[in-house]
Amino acid sequence: MGTKIKYFFFKFCLLLLVYVFVEFCTSTPNLKNPEGKEYPNSVSFLEEIELGNSKQWILARGTNKDNPVLLLVHGGPGNSLIPLVRYYNSELEERFIFVNWDQRGAGKSYGSIEPHSSVTMPQLLSDLYELVNILRKRFNKEKIYIMGHSFGSALAITTAHEYPELFYAYIGCGQFTNMVENEKQSYRYALKKAIQEQNKDALNDLMEIKEPPYFGADFLEKYNLHQEWLLKLGGSLYGETSYRKFYRFYFFSSEYTKMDALNWFKGKSESIKLLYENIMSINLSDEIDTFDIPIYFLQGKHDYQTPSSLVEEYFHQIQATQKELIWFEKSAHFPIFEESEKFNSVLIYKILAETYNK
Repeated sequence: MGTKIKYFFFKFCLLLLVYVFVEFCTSTPNLKNPEGKEYPNSVSFLEEIELGNSKQWILARGTNKDNPVLLLVHGGPGNSLIPLVRYYNSELEERFIFVNWDQRGAGKSYGSIEPHSSVTMPQLLSDLYELVNILRKRFNKEKIYIMGHSFGSALAITTAHEYPELFYAYIGCGQFTNMVENEKQSYRYALKKAIQEQNKDALNDLMEIKEPPYFGADFLEKYNLHQEWLLKLGGSLYGETSYRKFYRFYFFSSEYTKMDALNWFKGKSESIKLLYENIMSINLSDEIDTFDIPIYFLQGKHDYQTPSSLVEEYFHQIQATQKELIWFEKSAHFPIFEESEKFNSVLIYKILAETYNK
């Protein structure tokens, strides 16, 4: 073998090794102070654990392991948030051990979507309860904070209701309520906007699929079309009509490989197919309205994905040891990212200050 051939072969092998390392090895960086030194008592790990006899991933980060644990239960279903919270909500790591969980079938936990029969609301609730107790034991905490976004708010608020002794408070963002009425109001908003904007394509599509909920062989096609026009007509992000600005975080996150990012897309699509009927059966306003812990709803004023009017109605209905509805005036369904600075401040300087007893 000639010298040049050996050189190019060596170079190819080296580049291949680098690619394999980058593509298949993920990690989360250590937490460092402004001087660049690692916090001596910090927590920083990305780890695969077992929940409900399946392998699922969690990310935990915090500058001090003595701080309280905050667990975020993401929505979707399948819409894992690790790459986004690392960018938008890193401030929370200063006052909490901030834990993010990729649920079965979502993101890094996409492999656990098999068998499909395991992807049910009861199983996800069981996974969540198991995770809460793993975190309590691992960090030696009697209680933790639990926060649910969108679909995750149904899982989190149900768990908080059933096991109040495990939590300092519940925080809901894009709160689920009565999901049949939720989808109807969401559809009506999109239809009204299509008429106002004289958007013939939107109007034709929405009139064709008719008002949800959807059933039958083509339910997923109708659901996706409804969600697509809701986004394009401003009901999901305030002042924006696309999620594109978020996608880069999934493909360039140190915690996600490119395959994880692709699995994020696949997990969202497959999870809604498996859980749609479960979701349409959720009616928290008829099932859960009394809580033995503080309840906080952090709600985007312009949210029509989980319509703000329904969230407000549910808030006035519930009874809790303490409750508050906090509006985000320049947000729709994602105030956690749309107004991240305010969102982080509310959690640290209000909720934590009002509810945490060391």
